[in-house]
Amino acid sequence: MAALILIIGGIVFYNDYQTKQEQARAAEAARVAEENRRNEQQKQSEAAAGAVNDYLGALGSGDAEKALAKAAKKPEGNAQLLSKEVLQEANKRAPLTVVKVDPATVTENSQGSWDSGKVKAQYKIGDKQQDVEFDVSRSGEEWKLAKVTALVKLGLNGPERIVNGAKVPPGSYEVFPGSYAVTSANPLVGFNSTEFLLGSPNDPSTSWEPSPVLSEEGKKQSTAATRAAIDACLQKREMTPPDCPFINWRVDPGVNVKNETIRYTLKNDPTANLNWRFSQSTMTATTSATVVYELRADATRNGNQGTIVPSTTTRTAFTTVKLIEGRPVVSFS
Repeated sequence: MAALILIIGGIVFYNDYQTKQEQARAAEAARVAEENRRNEQQKQSEAAAGAVNDYLGALGSGDAEKALAKAAKKPEGNAQLLSKEVLQEANKRAPLTVVKVDPATVTENSQGSWDSGKVKAQYKIGDKQQDVEFDVSRSGEEWKLAKVTALVKLGLNGPERIVNGAKVPPGSYEVFPGSYAVTSANPLVGFNSTEFLLGSPNDPSTSWEPSPVLSEEGKKQSTAATRAAIDACLQKREMTPPDCPFINWRVDPGVNVKNETIRYTLKNDPTANLNWRFSQSTMTATTSATVVYELRADATRNGNQGTIVPSTTTRTAFTTVKLIEGRPVVSFS
């Protein structure tokens, strides 16, 4: 009987020992698993932050191809301004320098994989500091940024724009963070606003308003073209030459003017101190020029030779100059 009790006690002791051993192994396995989990979390956090750091470094070095390669998906908008040359010009205007990139806050999915997160970064564009939080995700072993560019509206009217050296028509374009100069491709038309800065690809609605205006060169060329057109009208040998409404003479019945003898002599400078008005919608400049000129001509009346008495008149040349082609085209009304 005593032997039976001893055996039973030994079995109980052994089972208890075995249970504790299993619990210890389970606890160790859990500890190792948690350690591995935390190591993997740290590894992926560093990798995600590294992707953002690489992206910002690519921007700062003007490597557009590398910056685009960090995108989770290709930008959907017009990519004409995503070139190396445009990005390098942005850095010449205002260098992009990284201040710091924090470790990523990564999120574990239901399968135990760290596949999404956020990275806070601080950088400067020129002297303007940017504090940005980037959304990131993992594809295979590589972390990517949700957005690497932003869509910028460059207006819907006016001439073509030259943005950091690239000529583009009005519209919306994907651009990298950076500083951008905008000038008119038409020397006759300028813009009131000539630059913009995109601080972050997360900026929701960056836009640049063109506000086209007649440039100083446009005023100069429009004035010169107007004077040339007035002079051309005054060279005509007609009493009412077409397209020159400020020259319109009538003579009495029976008087026949010899057109070849018609001479118009300008008595003033019709283009001095012109006041130009510019229309964005039609890309035209308009003005009113005062033209003072004298008419001389030979004529016959009932077969008798004679001369029209020299007469000086003052007329207004209502002038419209089309500018859309980059050269002034004058018409009068």
